[in-house]
Amino acid sequence: MGDILLRNVASDIDRKLRESARRNHRSLSDEAQVWLRRTITPVPPPSGRSLVERLREGLDDDDFIDLVIPRTPDRAPPDFS
Repeated sequence: MGDILLRNVASDIDRKLRESARRNHRSLSDEAQVWLRRTITPVPPPSGRSLVERLREGLDDDDFIDLVIPRTPDRAPPDFS
């Protein structure tokens, strides 16, 4: 495994990395590797389905209800004159 040495890291990045390492109970080196891995790992392409469609795959139809939203107002609009 290779080594990487970073110099002149911006203070805000250094602070965030140290805080993240402390919060996740990792060494600074391990946390930096996690950050790098997340950055260079390709994001899978969208499946073409909406979030609702993907969520419905794992649930039965009985778990959902369709809400009917009335198109007509239930009261008169306010008069600001």
